[in-house]
Amino acid sequence: MSFAEFADVKLGDLEVVATLGVGGFGRVELVTVGGDRRRTFALKCLKKRHIVETQQQEHVFSEKKIMMGCDHQVRKTNNSSIFFLYNYFY
Repeated sequence: MSFAEFADVKLGDLEVVATLGVGGFGRVELVTVGGDRRRTFALKCLKKRHIVETQQQEHVFSEKKIMMGCDHQVRKTNNSSIFFLYNYFY
């Protein structure tokens, strides 16, 4: 199954397994799709409000531009957050 097939995955389909890290912009969670622990992903959640308040928009746009060159990421958004879903191997 290619990573591109996960472009239609909804945030509600993801199950959080553990927190991988917390930083200035948000947090990164280890997630699975539908509880299948053979397929793990890192879900980075950035809070839009915090990004704007700290004037970090350019940094986030730069990260997005760099990561768009990777085949192994999907971008999602909702009203309050931006999400990046990356392949994660452990």
